[in-house]
Amino acid sequence: MESIGHGAGAAEVARDNWQILASPSRHRGELNGAVVLWRRIERGTWTDDDRLLIGDIANQIGITIEQLSHHERVLRLSRTDAMTGLLNRAAFMDGLNRQLHRLERDPDDAALMYVDLDNFKAVNDTRGHQAGDEALLKLRDILVQQTRPTDMVARLGGDEFAVFLGGANKAIAEKRAQKFLEETQQLESYSASPDKPLGMSIGIAVLAPKSGEKLDALLARADEAMYSAKKGGKGRFAIAPEPVGGGS
Repeated sequence: MESIGHGAGAAEVARDNWQILASPSRHRGELNGAVVLWRRIERGTWTDDDRLLIGDIANQIGITIEQLSHHERVLRLSRTDAMTGLLNRAAFMDGLNRQLHRLERDPDDAALMYVDLDNFKAVNDTRGHQAGDEALLKLRDILVQQTRPTDMVARLGGDEFAVFLGGANKAIAEKRAQKFLEETQQLESYSASPDKPLGMSIGIAVLAPKSGEKLDALLARADEAMYSAKKGGKGRFAIAPEPVGGGS
């Protein structure tokens, strides 16, 4: 490769039978990309107009790249829980709704899990909100580590989390819930006291293929199952009864 000169911020390079003209794109002086042109050497050398043109194009592309990056950051923030980095409630509900529409066209097993911390209020009251925040982050780690990249994991608010398992029947959902509970030992060090151990209760609503169950009905079943687990003594999971009348 042989450099054959620079002009108007552009770099010119010759390689084999090609001549290359490149110009960096920037935003507020910060490099964020580049524009590169190439053509056969027999077509002649680059002109000053070529150099000016690629510079102008690079300037516009630099602005566009920054605008796209800003838009992506805003979109990501609007869909993400600020503390945990998981999906927030709005993003999870949107994704869940899309999954249900997809399952109407392509029936498959799926399960929704509601996960709620046991004795979490006591942690905040006794050990402070920093300990509570650390406990939430530990629960996030447990859920993320024990799910697949294709599963949806969200913090709905407070100490309430949700997991959507695509392609999961009742047996798979139960196995996943049991694995979550086995990892509860990681939460014990955040407990307020021995008589109020920090743990989790899980409610599971299994969505059968071709059930036609709507979003509100699925959410209600998962929520009721979670409270059933709480009432049953906490630190356990409960399976919601099948929807009545196809879930409509």
